[in-house]
Order: sequence, then structure tokens, then C-alpha cells
Amino acid sequence: MIRLILQVFCAIFSGFMEATAISNEILPAGSPFLALLCLVPLYPALYSAKKYRESFGILFVQALTVHLISSYWLANFHDFAIFTLGASAVAEAFMAGLCGIVMFLYPSHRTQAKVLEESGGRRQYASFLRALWFAASWTFWEWIKSTGFLAYPWGTISMAAYSWKILTQIASVTGVWGITFIYALFNALLGEGIILLSTTNYAQSKRTMIATWRTEAVFVSVIFGTVALYGAAEYFMPRTPVKALNTIGPGTTSAMRGARNVCALRKSALSLIATSLLDERAPSVSGFFLAGSSVGCVWCSLVFWYTFLGSFFYGSLEAN
Repeated sequence: MIRLILQVFCAIFSGFMEATAISNEILPAGSPFLALLCLVPLYPALYSAKKYRESFGILFVQALTVHLISSYWLANFHDFAIFTLGASAVAEAFMAGLCGIVMFLYPSHRTQAKVLEESGGRRQYASFLRALWFAASWTFWEWIKSTGFLAYPWGTISMAAYSWKILTQIASVTGVWGITFIYALFNALLGEGIILLSTTNYAQSKRTMIATWRTEAVFVSVIFGTVALYGAAEYFMPRTPVKALNTIGPGTTSAMRGARNVCALRKSALSLIATSLLDERAPSVSGFFLAGSSVGCVWCSLVFWYTFLGSFFYGSLEAN
């Protein structure tokens, strides 16, 4: 029972930290530093789960907390708040719970025998694989919540990296998912450090486990260093415009002024059509055709030819 209470507390605390890390009223640009820590409480809570329903519940609570705090303004719809905030929160939390099951696929095979082997130094890279799996699974979760017709991409940890321009340049290669991955990987590294501290009392080979974690830290540091070098090169690279925009100014030729007048006339004609369609007192285009009015046909023909000629002259002008 105590384990379940701690899991819920860690999930809520992680959700609160993530909601604070992204853009909010207190931190308009978010907190990139806090984003490096927001998933640390979630990591040991997830890997302490015994069943899939526990991992589902942990991610459900965490995503629900993030959504309610970061998107509280959806309650301003008053009578519709039950749908705008309530329904969206439950739907997003349910999707997160399903992704929590995916996150638990790898650690679910962690038996007591494997734990003893890991503490004895025989499975040195088990923690490294867990960290990679967590980072990849979290990236998958944020991709799921940001894709499709039900997508709600607000509340992702990549949003918190806005202030660190050097790190965000990697998005030109990997998209925002690369930013999400390296942030989740750093959180997983710190989470593995917490797990390491909690197992030192019964570990058979503490030195091997510490050496393994140190190797993982070096690996993550190399990734961040590589991303920073690429970001610095991209950010400080001089840029030159490759396109120019030709505009019609005061010193234009008579042909240009004529084309401009035709375009203005076309715009007026289209505005007249819109006015007639919106104003019940004005004769509509469909009314002219249904009534067979000759005046209406002439008027519509003029609109058509003005539009055609404007497009023709304007297109010729752009080509020249």
C-alpha cells in the first residue's frame, strides 16, 4: 500500500514539475533546467511497478496532472468546461496510460534473479538499456499526443527548451522529437542514479554498478556535447537571403499601374459578391441565375472577366 501511495505521489510531483517547466504565467519562456529534472520522480516509480495496470495508473496520473495545470484555462468555457477541460484531460490521461504499458514492456521482464545478477555486476548494461527504453518510450508518447486529428501537443518537455537556442537547433535534423529524446534520456540517467543509491545496501558489486552508471553519464554527456556543437554551428552560421520580393511602388510604369488597377477592381468585384451573399437585402448571385435576370447575368459576367483579366495581367507581371 505504501508503495502505491509513493507511486501516486511521484507521478503527481512529476506532473507538477513538467507543467511548471513549460511556458506559464510565472515563467513565460519555460524552464529548460526544470525540464531536465521533471521526469526523475516518475522514473523509479514506473520501474517499481509490479503489474501493467500499475504502470497504466502512474502515467495516467502524471499526464492528468500536467494537463489540468498547464491547460486550466480550458475551464473558462464555463458550461462547456466539462468537455473542454474534463473530457480532454481524461482522454489524454488514458492515452498516456496506454503508453505507460509500452514503457513497462521492457522492465516487466526484470525478475528477482536478474536484479541479483545486476547487483552482482553480471548484467552491467541493464540500466543503460532501461534508460534508452524510457527515453524512446517517452518520445513515442509525446509523438502520439501530438499527432492525428485528436492531437493536443501542448505540454511536451521539448517546449521547455525554448530558451536554450543551442540545443534546439537539433530540431532541423530530428524535429522536436530529438529534443524530447535527449531530455528524457537525461532524466532517465538521474533516475538510474536514484535507483543505484537505493540498491547500494544489498548490492554485491557496488564498484561495478557505479562504474556502469559513470559510463552512462559519459555517454549522455557526449550526446549533449554533440548536440551543442551542432547547435552552435547552426546558430552562429551567417545566413544570406536567397529570395527577393518585387513590389509595386510609386515609381511604376503605366502597365504596372494598369495591372494594379485591374487587381483592385477584381478585389472590389469579389467584395461585392461576398456582400451580396451575406446581405439578405442585396440580390444574390444564385437569385440572379434562378430568376434568369439579364442584368444579373451581365453583372456576373463582368465580375468573371474582371477576375480573369486581373489574374492574367498580375501573372504576367510576376513572370516579368
